[in-house]
Amino acid sequence: MAFLSYPWPTLPGMPDAQDKRNKEYDQAAEAATVLDPRLADLWAAIWSSHDEAIPLGMAAALLRLAYLTGYQDALTEADRGSLFTALGLPVPARVKPPGAARRPSR
Repeated sequence: MAFLSYPWPTLPGMPDAQDKRNKEYDQAAEAATVLDPRLADLWAAIWSSHDEAIPLGMAAALLRLAYLTGYQDALTEADRGSLFTALGLPVPARVKPPGAARRPSR
């Protein structure tokens, strides 16, 4: 098992697995910093429970509410994709469902 302790070769400027984990951790921390205040009411509902365990139905309802809150935030952003930009993520392209036709204006 001595081969497991041998260091992996790296080239200058080549990120290693630790660098990738550090970057992912930094992105997750940044996301929490931006998103948690938006979900403060949900966090309060979770942590105010007097029981030690949250019932599964309540957890599911809170997850649905968090999803809807995010969806509403996305629809009401002044600049489309500004949250993604703030988090250093690429802004996803809008996708039209196949066969979707524009509704005629009245």
